Amino acid sequence: MDRLKSILVVGPVCGSKGGVNIHLNRLSELLNNDYQFTYLDESHSTKQTIVNVRNKEFIKILKLFKSADTVFIHTGVWYLRIIYILIARLLKKRIVVTIHAWLSKTPLFQKISTQLSLKFSDDIITVNQDIGTYLNLKKTLIKPAFIPPTLEPNHILDSEILKYISNNKFKIISANAFRIDDYFGKDMYGIDLAIDLAKQIKNNKLDYKIIFIISTIQGCENKYLEYEKIINSSFLQDYILLFAKEISFVNLILKSDLIIRPTRTDGDALTIREALYLNTPILASDVVNRPEGTYTFKNGDAKDLFEQTQRILKNNSNIIEYKKENLNDLKIFYKNLL
Repeated sequence: MDRLKSILVVGPVCGSKGGVNIHLNRLSELLNNDYQFTYLDESHSTKQTIVNVRNKEFIKILKLFKSADTVFIHTGVWYLRIIYILIARLLKKRIVVTIHAWLSKTPLFQKISTQLSLKFSDDIITVNQDIGTYLNLKKTLIKPAFIPPTLEPNHILDSEILKYISNNKFKIISANAFRIDDYFGKDMYGIDLAIDLAKQIKNNKLDYKIIFIISTIQGCENKYLEYEKIINSSFLQDYILLFAKEISFVNLILKSDLIIRPTRTDGDALTIREALYLNTPILASDVVNRPEGTYTFKNGDAKDLFEQTQRILKNNSNIIEYKKENLNDLKIFYKNLL
């Protein structure tokens, strides 16, 4: 029997669920029978079975690179990406890099350093065209990070969420964030906009409820408590629930009337494509070009967010047909790369 080709996947493999983490896990499942996967994790996870770059076990890290045929880099940390590329190139490995997001206000030095390092990679994937254009990349493959989810019909949502959505007269609006992050003085994922939306829902006496899932509040507990305080002091408990715990967001999408993505910066949001795939209306900020079928509102504009939310839910807006990704086509795409 021929030896399976070894692929070293580098990125946030473990830890709290975010878009890249979910992509890597689904990608491994998709190609598990075709390759031998090894992993270099960079999350804050304490899982000991996978080498984590934060533990600085340099000998183990070098062994992972040395034993791999292809190094598949998914890190969002610019200097780590450069280091990984240089190590892999020195060891004469095939290098494939996926760039999942790029902040438009990134310092020029980071941009130039990234551009130079990417010249040493064999293939570059960007999840949207904007990233390649901004980085002035000549040869890139544009491929959204979305891989269709495995539905979990037997998965039961947390009892607190089930209780919150138990009243059928309310329409459910859901959103999610990996964590609470600052983006030039504003909340990156738009949690503040969701709270403003809840205020307008209350003021207009609408039967809508918002559930905002935050996968982890590690390192941002104080900001989370500030948001909770605003909700309580504004008597918004019946209009918005911040839920700081990992759940099956796919299952929540299936129970929702509308998904919102009020981010102030973005790549190719997994949440959007999952909502489209599951035929649930999705409303997102217009900070980047969105997939066909996505409703949009003006980035950072709470008033427009409310107006578009109301328009969609009042009019029961039809969903534009979404071209669903074929799993076999995805396998062929990645097998041609790796």
